Order: sequence, then C-alpha cells, then structure tokens
Amino acid sequence: MSDFLNLHDQVVVVTGAASGMGRAVAIAASREGARLVLSDFDGERLKATAAELTGEVRHQRVDVTRTAEIDSLFELARTDGIMPIVRRTARFNRHRDLIVALLRHPPVRRALFHLLTN
Repeated sequence: MSDFLNLHDQVVVVTGAASGMGRAVAIAASREGARLVLSDFDGERLKATAAELTGEVRHQRVDVTRTAEIDSLFELARTDGIMPIVRRTARFNRHRDLIVALLRHPPVRRALFHLLTN
C-alpha cells in the first residue's frame, strides 16, 4: 500500500470508473487503501473493474446526467455515515492542477454541486 495522497480509509467516489482516467484513479486509490464507491454508465465493465481492486469497493451503474442516480450514488457513499473525500480535496494543495482539471469535467461539477447543496 502506498501513502502518496494519504487516502487510507478515506471514502473516495469515482465516476467513470470502468475505463480511462476514472479506472486509473480507482486503481491508484485502491493501492492507497481508500474505501471506494465506483460508478459508470457501463455496468458490466464497472463490475469487472471493481473485481480487480483490493479493499472495500462498492459499485453502482450510474448515468451522471440523471440527478436521481447521482443522489443514489452518494447515498451509497454515505452508508457508513462518512462524507466522501470530495469535500476535503482542498487540503491536497500540491495536486491543485489535477483538482482544477477534474472540476472542469461536467460529471465532476455536477457531483460536487450535489454534495455542496445537500
């Protein structure tokens, strides 16, 4: 287990986790010991990605263009009564450029809006 981002035992929500950047983030967070909540539109590929990871991994097929499905995803993340790390990204100042790039991604903006308004 790595400790680059200090994610051990933190709840991390990853959208688009079945492929590409989302999958890469899920793999890296898993290596760090994060408790993962994964989502993607492609449920079969999402299930395959989740099976490859270690530690606590929950997954749910989600269409991030549908508010009700985003709500459901964050309810899954709140199962343990812990707010996902999305609320705490500001403390990772050394990764500011990555955070800014993620916030420019529409699904991430919608998820962040959801967290901040609920």
